[in-house]
Amino acid sequence: MKGVLKNVFFLVMSFSRIIRNPSLPKYRLKKTVTSNTSCKILVNGDSLNNNFDEICADKTNSFVVNFFVLSPLFFIIKPQYYIIIDPACWLNINKGETNFPQWKKIMDEVDWDMNLIVPKEGYKVLRKILSNPHVNMQPFVYTYVDGIWPVCRYFYEKNIGTPKLPNVLIAALYSAINLGYNKIQIYGADFSWTKSICVNEVNQPCMVDKHFYENSYEMKMTPIEINAEGKIAKLHEYLEEIVDSLKSCWVIKRYAEEYGVTIINKNKVSFIDAFDKE
Repeated sequence: MKGVLKNVFFLVMSFSRIIRNPSLPKYRLKKTVTSNTSCKILVNGDSLNNNFDEICADKTNSFVVNFFVLSPLFFIIKPQYYIIIDPACWLNINKGETNFPQWKKIMDEVDWDMNLIVPKEGYKVLRKILSNPHVNMQPFVYTYVDGIWPVCRYFYEKNIGTPKLPNVLIAALYSAINLGYNKIQIYGADFSWTKSICVNEVNQPCMVDKHFYENSYEMKMTPIEINAEGKIAKLHEYLEEIVDSLKSCWVIKRYAEEYGVTIINKNKVSFIDAFDKE
């Protein structure tokens, strides 16, 4: 009985979020892919370095995320989809962040048709900045929906609400499913942050977050930020984010299976335990 009441409460809260942040038709991803089509999602974990040959052998229907664009591999892969959900990306642009000119230059140099999937908050900022006709922006509304599963599934399918998106991989998987892909291969999804977490002498949680495009010799322990404003996390806050990311993988797995979508994790030592590995 407690579980039912809990789900009803979560659903009521979800309806409240939907009312406050409605998903208008222009902010909904539309199914564009024919049946029996596969795709690759390239996340930025260090293990991606192990799969370059396999990825480059078939570059069609590729998704990349966040600052993958800083890698030379971006112009080799020429991804069809590029997804960013971290508010730091567009908030830092508004603040005149020093790496923005490099990011903008890369976007201007895209010479193939690419879909940039971004929450509507980011869309409102980036549409004023990006002018490359090859970059087609596809905004969506991030409204977290939880509670009674059949209702959640309906909202997910109709792009009215989304699962919790604590990590860009979850957003990429959700997008790929709703676009119509029926087989999804994930590369570089290490999720192994707990291996390097420590607390420094001034009680700041720190970690090494290694990305495939970064020099290993330049890696160092840095304080963990919890939001786009640069607030340093408490240890339990960051661990809760990790738990949310792993739980969301299981939500996505359930959603995918009900629509006949197969998700394969190509990193055999990934900490994600929701998806089959190859």
